[in-house]
Formats: sequence, C-alpha cells, structure tokens
Amino acid sequence: MKLRCNVLSVALLAAGPPASTKPTLDADQISDDLSWRELRNNVLAWNLYSEVNRFNPAGFRAMGSGGFQQSVNHVIRGVQRCRDMATHHLQRFNFVHEKLNKITLDGPVRDPVAVSTVRFNTASGHRGVTGELVPLQVGCYEDQWTHIGVRNRIALVRGGQCNITDKVKLAKKHGARAVIFYDEPTESSLNPEDANKLIPVGIVSREVGEQWSKQFHDGKHIRVKLNVGLSTKNVREAGINVIAETTTGSPDHVIMIGARLDSPDGPGLNDPGSGAAALLELLETIHLYTGYFRRIRFAWWGGEFGPEKYMASLSPAEAAKIRVYLDVNTIASHNPNFTIFSYDDADKVLAGSILTDYLTERSGVNATYR
Repeated sequence: MKLRCNVLSVALLAAGPPASTKPTLDADQISDDLSWRELRNNVLAWNLYSEVNRFNPAGFRAMGSGGFQQSVNHVIRGVQRCRDMATHHLQRFNFVHEKLNKITLDGPVRDPVAVSTVRFNTASGHRGVTGELVPLQVGCYEDQWTHIGVRNRIALVRGGQCNITDKVKLAKKHGARAVIFYDEPTESSLNPEDANKLIPVGIVSREVGEQWSKQFHDGKHIRVKLNVGLSTKNVREAGINVIAETTTGSPDHVIMIGARLDSPDGPGLNDPGSGAAALLELLETIHLYTGYFRRIRFAWWGGEFGPEKYMASLSPAEAAKIRVYLDVNTIASHNPNFTIFSYDDADKVLAGSILTDYLTERSGVNATYR
C-alpha cells in the first residue's frame, strides 16, 4: 500500500493533456496496472546479484562490485524496454571506497566505551591516539577554538548547528589530535575528499559526552584513547548514476523521482532496493500511457553521493527546471509507518503537502511529516 501511494504521487504530478492514441496518463489506472509480480522480480534480482557477490571484498551490491554493475545492467535492460518513450544515459564518477577494520575508545579508567565512526574517517595508526579531553560547545566558528588549549589534546564537541566536517577541520587547524562528538547522529559523514586526511573521529552517546564535560568543568583530568583502523581507496569512474527521462512533456517543467541502487552491507531489498525496484516498474507502467505535460525523470543513484554528483553536473538553469523531486526509500515494510521527509519548510509547502494530502485524504492512511 505504501509503495502504491508513493509512486502514484509522481504520476499525479506529471499528468497532462493527451498527445496520441495511447491511453491518457491517469494515476488511478496506473495504480491498478502496477505489477506486483514485476516489483517482486526486481527485488529478487537484487537478492540474486547480492548472493553471487556476497564474498566480494567490495561487498554485496556496493559501488565498484560486480553486484552493483549487475544491478545497473538490470535497470538499463528495463529502461531499454521503454525506449519508444524514454532515453537514458549513465553518469560515471570517482568515489572513495572505505573499509572500517575497527574503532575502539578507552575511557578515563581504561574501560571500553561504546563508540561509532563517521563516514570518510581518518585512521589513527595502530597505537591509537591518546590525550586529555577538552570540551567545547558546538565548535562551528574559529573564535570558539582560539583560547581553549586543544593542541595535542582530544576535543570533546557537541554535535549539530553546522557541518561536522567544518568542526573537524577547525580542530585539526588548532592542533587537536582527535575529535570525540556527542549528541551527533551515528550515520554522520565527513566529505569524501577528506577521507583519511584529517584527524580521527569518534561518536559517543549524549550521556557519556555530558558526563565527561561535567567532570572536566569540575576540575578532573579525563584521558582517553581512540583507535580507528581503516583503509581507503580512490576508485575511478566506478560510481554510476542511471538517468532516464521521457521524451515528451515540457523540458522546462521536470518531475524527478530517484532511489539508491547500491547496497554495501547486504542485499538491501527494502532499504534501499524497494525504491529502485518501484522506479523501474513505474517507468515500465507509464510508458503504456501518454499525456505527459511535464517531463518525468528517473534516477537510480550510485550511492549516497550520487545525487550530489548529479546536481554538481547541472547548470543553475538546468537545476531550476526540476520543479519537484521525490526520493523513494524503504517502501516495502510489512508494517509501515507512512512518513514524508523534507529538507526545509519550503519543500513542505509544495511537494510535502501534496504527497501528505494524497496519502491521508485519497488513500486513507495515517501519514506523518518530518
């Protein structure tokens, strides 16, 4: 049900006047025409490619692996079946392959403390990094680092309010040996171009961070050891975005829908593979119709940085032609929560409200907005 409602919203937004003898694009009819068998076949294909490549060092369907290339080929075959109404191209880009071997953190009494890494971290060396903690709030600006005496110490920094990469760069600039974040999402990422070029980073819980900060301000010296073992490799043109677009409809009014195609840690059948499967079936369904007042563009992204690479390739004028973008992810849950996410309040006014209203009023589900 969730899958049906999400993909239908794109068809609704793209509906327009008829232009041939094909049936006119209609959201309700497309909903009935979506093939659950084909959706399942797409997901089973992701699973097959993952199983064949499960022992590949690159990992399952991770970019650069055989499983990812097979997934790309699967999408291309589907798009080519729609070549009478859609064109496609591949965007290749370089990316950083990162493998985390270990991350550990020893607390003030050499007790192990739960710690997580960030994407594109920096290795500490086999001996790790040891030093006294120096806490500071936020750490987004130069003047917040000037007089705290962080040189040759480990900075303890609260997360939020600015880009995490900016904080780590400021810490390195002022001589910190490492950074421990707290109250920071564990899925945080540094910039890929900074992989293994800054200083080691770890993330602890808010409770641990606040406790250490309080102990410091009470006059205690807190000495910790952070050990980050990882390897990175720059891979040329192994990242691939598959972009398909209808040949009819106004090129100045583009409705875009995208989903991640890769999956480094497993088959990724629901997260993120369900979205990629839905996009392919939606394209193959709407190609039976006509009446696209707007262009409809589909993107199967190569990793989390695929969209960033794509947007960087567009001129401001080309980017402005994309009137609505919908990212589809994790839509095959057995007991789903219907949740719409947006980047900011401006998105909520248009795309967010349209999709939320469609889910709640027309489909009768309890959708929440974040």
